[in-house]
Amino acid sequence: MASVQKHHRPIHWTRARAKSAQQPGPPDPPAPSPPRLEQPLEQPGSSTSKPPPANTARYSVEDAVRDMRVKKFKSEIMQGFGEDVHFVSEAWTQSKYHDLADQASIDRYLASEESGYRFDQYRQGRWAEMPRLPNEERELYQPIASIFARILEHLGGRLKKGGVTRKVINSHAPDSTYRHEKLKAHCPDISIVATGPSFQRENEVDEYVVGIGYSNVASVVEVKLGRELDSATFGEVEQASQMAFYCTNIFTKQPNRHFVRSMIVTEDHVRLVHHDRGGYYFSPLVNIHRDPHTFIRLVLGIGSSDEHTLGLDTTVQWTIDATTGRKISGTIEGLDAEGLATVYQINMDHSAFVRYEIKGRGTTCWHATNPKTGQEVFIKDSWRATHKTSELPYLQAGQGIDGVVQMVSFQDDCATTKDYRPEAEVSEDFEHKTKSRLIMQRYGRSIEHFTSRYQAIAALRDAIVAHRALLSKSVLHRDVAVQNILLGAENASPANRGILIDLDMATWTFKDISEQRADAGVGIRRFQSVTVLWGLLSGCPPIHDHLDDLESFFYVLCHLVLLFDEPGKRNETMDETLAGWESDVVSDVMKAKVAVFRGFCPEVSDWWGEACDKLLAGFIELLWTAMVKKVVVRINHRISPEEQRERLETVAKDFGDIWDKVVKLFDDTLASFEQEDAARSGAAAVAPATFTTPTAPIATTSPASSTAVPIIPPSETVHLSTSLKRRLEDDNTDAPPPSKRSRTSKPTAPPKPRKRARQARADALPAQPIRRSARLNRC
Repeated sequence: MASVQKHHRPIHWTRARAKSAQQPGPPDPPAPSPPRLEQPLEQPGSSTSKPPPANTARYSVEDAVRDMRVKKFKSEIMQGFGEDVHFVSEAWTQSKYHDLADQASIDRYLASEESGYRFDQYRQGRWAEMPRLPNEERELYQPIASIFARILEHLGGRLKKGGVTRKVINSHAPDSTYRHEKLKAHCPDISIVATGPSFQRENEVDEYVVGIGYSNVASVVEVKLGRELDSATFGEVEQASQMAFYCTNIFTKQPNRHFVRSMIVTEDHVRLVHHDRGGYYFSPLVNIHRDPHTFIRLVLGIGSSDEHTLGLDTTVQWTIDATTGRKISGTIEGLDAEGLATVYQINMDHSAFVRYEIKGRGTTCWHATNPKTGQEVFIKDSWRATHKTSELPYLQAGQGIDGVVQMVSFQDDCATTKDYRPEAEVSEDFEHKTKSRLIMQRYGRSIEHFTSRYQAIAALRDAIVAHRALLSKSVLHRDVAVQNILLGAENASPANRGILIDLDMATWTFKDISEQRADAGVGIRRFQSVTVLWGLLSGCPPIHDHLDDLESFFYVLCHLVLLFDEPGKRNETMDETLAGWESDVVSDVMKAKVAVFRGFCPEVSDWWGEACDKLLAGFIELLWTAMVKKVVVRINHRISPEEQRERLETVAKDFGDIWDKVVKLFDDTLASFEQEDAARSGAAAVAPATFTTPTAPIATTSPASSTAVPIIPPSETVHLSTSLKRRLEDDNTDAPPPSKRSRTSKPTAPPKPRKRARQARADALPAQPIRRSARLNRC
């Protein structure tokens, strides 16, 4: 039976986040698998099985584990936001959504019998059904839901046009049924259920109430007693954590979201909570009785029938099956290679990928087809800090380079977080984000979806060569990870069997060194080099250099040949071991990675063969030579942090020729595969294949003064646009893997399992200390 595959969420770390995580928290609950990439929380249960009775011990343990997982997930979310809670002013809050209902309309509604708003003899107004002094939170659910429903019904406009509806649902009502009763504390109290072009009925397993999930809500509401808002159990940080949990799920399930607004409501007050790719903010508490106009407008805003008002990107649209409530087709607006506006057809066989983190790049990827030409493309929406360079110039530099993603068109300034918050009230540490849309040629799935050892090693080899070629153009990738290396298209030629993508973390190597230092610490934890990890804890982190990226390629190799016993089959022990490389405690990750270089690298499975053992050993030997020099500097406490940084930054200059040696290791491994395959098929031994590698020198200095940046002119197939009329990070691409390799001799099945002597492999390693535990070598 194939082992269950576990997916680890890629987390991009900063020095502040790393330091805050250095104090380890409580131990993880035993055996829970991490949430799936495409779902921020893997809901328990399934549509085909029923949980055992609640009074069984087994179910209680499972429920406790799930509860711990949810709490841990909330903690991870809040690490990305930091500890500060940001507020906007009451005046700005009162200014919102005036276009949805004017003063006169609201006054007429408040004076009507249907509103439920009543004035006393002193002309003090109040929502009559709201308890004045409730003893329990549950006393508020139905009154608040009823008030919301009436406001949307009477002032929300025409909701049923084009299949658009909004319905307020009380999760605690007698006719509502929780899918997972034990997790109801982590579910919204009130939901504004939506139908329309961007909403679909949730899969049963992912619903929190029968018929309701995060894919079909316009917004959600958390209900609390007023006295709880200042309590230790639900203070401002806890409010932020709970609402961020809901909104993370909404962002993930509604991939065309620009922002999400939700509410916290008590018996007397309402608080608007806003999340976008730049972060979040709270409104001050608004008294719903004394300021009913603002309250009504906020309700209309989060329950609007207009998807743009809700924070959805309306350049992405779907057609919904009236029977199932599920999306059956979709479109996304963009430009084609000629610069003409084109409505691409979304490939519904492949779900969109959305990064689970709210704050950050917010990368969202789509498979689509140009209906005019039939060309299949891959579309990536992403956000960057407004003051930072987009990936466009790096993509231009990569035009025409084998193994580097090739773009069809690029559009910038599709949206900006500046439009979602008051500029005058933005905190000093807040970074506005700008959205861009990249349309690129379509390739295969991520490299971990390999179907043969030759395919995997050849793809990684070509990605390394592509990285080297980019570096010769003064571009350093800085985000090498398994999800950023795709398999080449079917029948890809040599040098295009692996494709390096995602250049939004790239940098020019000739930039001022102070600018490069400011960006230290980028990358995905599992694949970050030891020096980059050390920089997360250092007050003077060195620049990210090509040796760091080469070390990341080594960790990708480990991910492939150690984690997978064969295509699609993960080694469960190694899965847990490599998951430790994503620990919050940076020093633990550093130790674990260094141990691999110091003799505790496990053997690959027999399916990979001895050739891959030799590849690992040779790669270790090459990298360790450079790593030793950096280690010596890092442990030298007699020099200042500034001098440590300067010395670390000079090490890479001595290893410019390491690329050719690394590529030769891969070429030798591929040749060994061919020889083994040919020998087992009864054919004559095949001579080692010869590959051409780039010989251009690594560009580390600024080009001639007449050139501002080394931008390669884009090919004629590329068109650029600075806007989409203001309307228009990883893996999980779902293109089928290549069924053939572009070689005249197709390798046969991999070698049969066999026992190999460990001594031969040990001789290829650098000098090692005596192993203290044989068990560590088997983990």
